[in-house]
Amino acid sequence: MDLSIRTGIAIDLVHEYSSELQTYYPGFLDALEKADKYEISTEDYARQVLNSLKDTPEFLDDLGLLDRSLSKSLLDFMDGKSAEEVTKGGFKLPLSTEAVHHLEEVNLAFEKQTLADVGGIKGIQRMDDGGKPVKILTDVRFENWGGTVGNTPKYTCIPTTVAGVQSIINLAITEKKRVRGAGFRHTWSDMYSKDKEILVSLLSLSLATGTSSQVHQDAIDGTPTEFNQIELYPDPVPDSDGKKRWARLGAGVTNEQFRLWAIKTGWTLPLNVIMVEITIGGANAPICHGAGITHKTLSDLVREIEYVDPHGKIQVLGTPDMIKAAAGAFGLLGIVTHITFELDKMTYAMLNPIKQDVKLAIPPPAGYAIPAAVQWKYTEKQRQDAESDFIIKAGSYYAEWFWFAYQDQSWVNCWNNTEDPTGAVDYPSQAMVFLQWVASKAAAILNSNFLFKKLPGRTQGSINAISAMASLPPTLGLPGNAKTQLINGLHFQRGIQNFPVRDSELQIPIPPLASDPTKPDWSVVQRAWWDAITIVYEDMKKTGAMRLVLEMRIMSSSDIIMAPQTGNGFGTASIEVLTNQAAAADGSWRPFVQKIHDAWTSYEVNGKKLNVRPHWAKEWEGYTVGGVEWKDHMKTVAYKDEIAQFKTVLSSIGELQGWTLEDTRARFSNPLLDYIYFE
Repeated sequence: MDLSIRTGIAIDLVHEYSSELQTYYPGFLDALEKADKYEISTEDYARQVLNSLKDTPEFLDDLGLLDRSLSKSLLDFMDGKSAEEVTKGGFKLPLSTEAVHHLEEVNLAFEKQTLADVGGIKGIQRMDDGGKPVKILTDVRFENWGGTVGNTPKYTCIPTTVAGVQSIINLAITEKKRVRGAGFRHTWSDMYSKDKEILVSLLSLSLATGTSSQVHQDAIDGTPTEFNQIELYPDPVPDSDGKKRWARLGAGVTNEQFRLWAIKTGWTLPLNVIMVEITIGGANAPICHGAGITHKTLSDLVREIEYVDPHGKIQVLGTPDMIKAAAGAFGLLGIVTHITFELDKMTYAMLNPIKQDVKLAIPPPAGYAIPAAVQWKYTEKQRQDAESDFIIKAGSYYAEWFWFAYQDQSWVNCWNNTEDPTGAVDYPSQAMVFLQWVASKAAAILNSNFLFKKLPGRTQGSINAISAMASLPPTLGLPGNAKTQLINGLHFQRGIQNFPVRDSELQIPIPPLASDPTKPDWSVVQRAWWDAITIVYEDMKKTGAMRLVLEMRIMSSSDIIMAPQTGNGFGTASIEVLTNQAAAADGSWRPFVQKIHDAWTSYEVNGKKLNVRPHWAKEWEGYTVGGVEWKDHMKTVAYKDEIAQFKTVLSSIGELQGWTLEDTRARFSNPLLDYIYFE
């Protein structure tokens, strides 16, 4: 990486408000200017930013939520101690501030409320949860992590055993209520419970009250519930040369718990989402995914599902054809308690992230008119060479690209794996994880500050972009190349859960090449990337709505019936835009996202529109496709055949296990799922 390259026009946009920044956040502008030219290390930048925020009410509130040991480490770091020094005794990733705040509110509500208070229903006191009453709260406000959904369930239930879940379903039957699950609440679409219904969380309330060194422990060593345990099958999968094995995971196991377990045992999921503060059940239900042209979705790795059905009975399902519906059923099957996945023997990620000229990282297709702000300085031959390089990278084991607003460079994270462990290290190191945690907290504090929110959108986006590129390797004091366990490569960023964002993601099929239908047409992917960049620059002087990042992962198709990637024979471009909460609050985000959706759903091949679909868990409700709301488009076009197939398979499961579609609708659906699947 050429450290002499400026990161883009972002710093010029920042300078429009130099006096305000110097007044609001002393020392911050100096750090930004150095970061813009890569003249400051990640560690020094994080320290300087935190010190510029130390007197803000947002920083002080956040500091108050940390335990004594962690707050001391943070303050010592701000006073000049290195990340290595403050993590010398070890550093285990704490829960995000937002999760701690949510769980502490639940704990506080529980302390104020006895079981006798719950609706005056004596039967609740007899609900069994491993010999103890189920923890139940009444009328506790629910809000999801992304700030898009809020409601007040009649009952919020926190069981620790399958018997407890059965008791909850029996309560729902008695009171004629619906039951939905939630973990860390990272779904943006309204897949949740509703007012006066029942919400179930398989997370232990002890997460909120544990110390920072306890909250993400190994699932085997941590406070046990029936939902946070992992059991490895003793024998390898037949005909796998000993390289694949099944494991039974409780639905409440977090990605961080699984990561620690995987390193200890040598068995790993071959793909996953980046975030570690999410439960395996929460990632599987809406059919989440990772990256890589050979990788399908997380749900494609499911081999068996255990759930409590509409009648409160425990069911186990492992029939392959039925798993294609059950593994991605959005909670309609019932409350899933355990999932058996097919794991891979541990391999090693050969990380090699680069910061590359945005015009070459994913070059525009031939003849594309790029924004004037992005000055083209290359020959057609250089564009073609960059195109070939992009296609090669797209074939990597893991393939992902980031472009932060108004930057001249993209961050490219494409890598392959190897079975050879020689030279493997723990990556990111404890000191690096601490820095990732610090950087994400600083970003969250800054973006929630009332003075920052007064800045124009383009200025907010510029600051976030410079900060992000300063925190990502390779940069001063932070090398990029590393060989590490594959599970570490998948979870290369450990602090992103600290910064609640808005996120809309579509899945674009990679179509066949018109001149040779046996090959993929990558120009559609390039166009989608550059259409988004163009829209961002067009909006720059208006609202500057994209204040974080454009991100894209290349992945495979899927065998899961309702997966957005289903039928994409040449693979899928999973592409998304993210912003801060301020952009949603000031009204600029939704019009911007609609323009993005208009562009990404417009692509045709041989006169036929590509079947673009949204990620179920991201933001798509209320947006339109050709003037038609997504939920209607999904029913009549995008999933017209798949919805019928899904319901047929779901009916077959019910017939086999003693329930009907109407039973599961009455017990486990919600208005959004009613509309799509049952109305």
